[in-house]
Amino acid sequence: MNFRRRAVARALLSFAFATGLVANFAPATAHANGRFPAANHLVVKPGDPSRILLRSTFGFLYTRDTGGTWDWVCEKAIGYSGAQDPAVALTANGSTIAGLFDGLAVGAEPACGWRVVSGALTKQAIVDVTD
Repeated sequence: MNFRRRAVARALLSFAFATGLVANFAPATAHANGRFPAANHLVVKPGDPSRILLRSTFGFLYTRDTGGTWDWVCEKAIGYSGAQDPAVALTANGSTIAGLFDGLAVGAEPACGWRVVSGALTKQAIVDVTD
């Protein structure tokens, strides 16, 4: 009987220890923009079909090798968040332009060095872009 109690106590202690470790090392709740991850627009660079931009509900994905590898640029780096699906275009010189609810953003593929263009387009909703 004493052996059984020790075995049960060891099992309970092991369980408590294991669940404590799991609780301490489990990832925190992810707080994304609330949208289901999805891709919803594909753009090919003029003159270079190996360079592709894929707009998603969580930012932009770029490939330079026709989809062999991908780089991600998050929404915040581009200059938007939430439920926007900005109009996008790749230019022949390698820039990406994005029409946002509050202006036109320009960045190099795939980098986080984005800027919102100042001037007449500042604070304007840009609904379409083209190269």
